[in-house]
Amino acid sequence: MESEAAALAAGNATPAMIAALDSTLEAFDAAGNHAATAVSCDFAFHRAVAEASGNFYFVDALLSLGPAMIAMPPERLEPADDGGQSERLQRVAAEHRAVRNAIAAGDSLTAAAAMRLHLVNSRSRLGQESGS
Repeated sequence: MESEAAALAAGNATPAMIAALDSTLEAFDAAGNHAATAVSCDFAFHRAVAEASGNFYFVDALLSLGPAMIAMPPERLEPADDGGQSERLQRVAAEHRAVRNAIAAGDSLTAAAAMRLHLVNSRSRLGQESGS
């Protein structure tokens, strides 16, 4: 669903919607390793993508899942050496930026692929961190 939302967003996003994506990315960066804030900002990014798709059903489905759809185990929140974001959260931020950039470029195929890669990477990270 989220890959399709990203693809639609690439075709439908307005400058205001791109600005909303940018705001969520800035907030995620500012959250550092604060777990509750990071989860909230992560969810806000995914919601902004769904909203930019223009498809109410994607937004509704995402909202019904809520922030609990963002898996954030404690191991993912290890502080960086410099007190900033952990390496894991930096990777998540880079993946989000790839989705945002493809949407802003109006590239539906790349937006869908970037979202799919982000979700696959998230699943892989979760599996590694949980020992699965």
